[in-house]
Amino acid sequence: MEKENKVSPVSWIMEWAGTKKIYYVISIIMALFSVLFKIAPYFIIGDVIAKLLDGEDDIKVYAVRVGLVAAAFVLSEIFHSISTTLAHILPEFTSNLVAPVIVIIYLFVIDWRMALITFIPMVLGFAATCGMFIGYEENFNNTVEKTKVLNESAVEYINGMIP
Repeated sequence: MEKENKVSPVSWIMEWAGTKKIYYVISIIMALFSVLFKIAPYFIIGDVIAKLLDGEDDIKVYAVRVGLVAAAFVLSEIFHSISTTLAHILPEFTSNLVAPVIVIIYLFVIDWRMALITFIPMVLGFAATCGMFIGYEENFNNTVEKTKVLNESAVEYINGMIP
């Protein structure tokens, strides 16, 4: 029997990438970093909880006094309050900040005039956003008053339905 020449998926993809192999490799590395940065907060939170349980006498005394159920609730609340920040806010803040900066740098590398033109919509958007804050306090107070009236009306309506 003649041996079949099997082509590995990686070599097939690299052949398909042609002269752009470096971009493919960079995209794989960036994808791995993305996965690691999204998994890392959960390991950090687990480590924090382990350190709290192992190292701090105050937490142990509190857990014994209040009971295991209350301690589990407190630890769960700590976990949830930290996990939102670490798992969502930090990665999203950095990605939402870093991506536009990289695009602007890339545009400056390609053509500085094109990069400067991209600032025009940003300035217009910033001006429009600032324009929305004109009379903000009056509008907010008006909204609060209208909401109070609406809530009072709803309560009166419901109380009228109850005999």
